Amino acid sequence: MRTKRHWFSLVAGIFFLACSIFMFANPSAPLTALGIFFSIIVFIGGVLETIRYFFTPASTRSVWSLISAIITVLVGVLLLSASAAAQAAFIPVIVGVWMMIVGLSRLSAGRRATYLSSGAGKHMVFSGVVPLILGILICLFPVVFGSVVVWLIALALLLVGVVCIGDFFVSRKANRPGPYDDGIIDVEAR
Repeated sequence: MRTKRHWFSLVAGIFFLACSIFMFANPSAPLTALGIFFSIIVFIGGVLETIRYFFTPASTRSVWSLISAIITVLVGVLLLSASAAAQAAFIPVIVGVWMMIVGLSRLSAGRRATYLSSGAGKHMVFSGVVPLILGILICLFPVVFGSVVVWLIALALLLVGVVCIGDFFVSRKANRPGPYDDGIIDVEAR
């Protein structure tokens, strides 16, 4: 049983390394896959924000929250209807503009919430400034944003692959059984 575990670690490590090398060599392919996933998430998020708006008491509703939710749904539909290549090319710009809109709507809601609660208002303003600044940066440097996302994922896969391969060699040299081997109970592993 221990021998099989060693080989699983090696195979997983090689798989992670191959994926990371592929991502470093072809950064647009993972960005395309990420685009499809992101499009679905944005659409669902927009629908849920729209539903939440109508379940919020009328006295605390902000028209900016509804506008932000509708724009989020429209961005989701736009992304879902675009080709995979268009998603990869336009995701950084769409994300940047969308984050600026969300930031502005949070700033507007924060000003309104300050009258109800100082703490809530400050939180809303802070949670509006951060996406606004990030959205501006993404719109100014869309290629950097797209590349950085792919490179960070590829780097994480590379590190996991190296660790798995290292586990293979370390565990082969170890003479003691692992905590999950048949018939062996390791108290510290619980």
